[in-house]
Amino acid sequence: MRFLAQLFPEFAGQLDAMDTLYAQKRLIDEKTYQFICFAVSIKARSKPCVLKHF
Repeated sequence: MRFLAQLFPEFAGQLDAMDTLYAQKRLIDEKTYQFICFAVSIKARSKPCVLKHF
C-alpha cells in the first residue's frame, strides 16, 4: 500500500476511507470481506493488494 500511496495518494486515501467505512458498518464478517478483497485483487492483477489480503 505504501507504493500505491506514493504514486496515487488520493486513491490510496479513498481505499483507506473505504476500509474505515466497512469497519463501522460490518455488513459481513472479516474473513468473508478478506476473501472478496483477495478475489478482486487477483482479478485486477494487483500484486500489492494480493499480498495485503493474502
